[in-house]
Amino acid sequence: SLLESHNRLERQCQLLDDIRQKFPEKCASLLPPDIFNMESLLWARGHYLSRRYPGKYSLSTNDEDTTACIHQFGKEIGLQSLGCLVPLLDMLNHNHDHDWLKFHVENDCLQVICNHPVQKGSELYSCYGDL
Repeated sequence: SLLESHNRLERQCQLLDDIRQKFPEKCASLLPPDIFNMESLLWARGHYLSRRYPGKYSLSTNDEDTTACIHQFGKEIGLQSLGCLVPLLDMLNHNHDHDWLKFHVENDCLQVICNHPVQKGSELYSCYGDL
């Protein structure tokens, strides 16, 4: 839940503060508080959550070991629906008129296949789901 996630971030910030107190000379340059703080963690979390693709796309379905780690809804065991980032897909604009893209994982590669006919030189879109 959102509250659990917020509490987890607060614990991470507290852990950072504890580490800074124990090792001040090393942390000054490695973990500066003006960069590693609650506000930055919340920004990073929001940025990630708004751009991730479900976990079922981040593990190869050909490997029996990794397939065993995926719940039926594509959630990694112990990581809920962590997912993965695909920076190239960030460049696609939203269009809900079609199911534009089909995803397939094979040999540890995410294949993104256009699921709708487009003319050469036309823009490709992605349907972000219900906005």
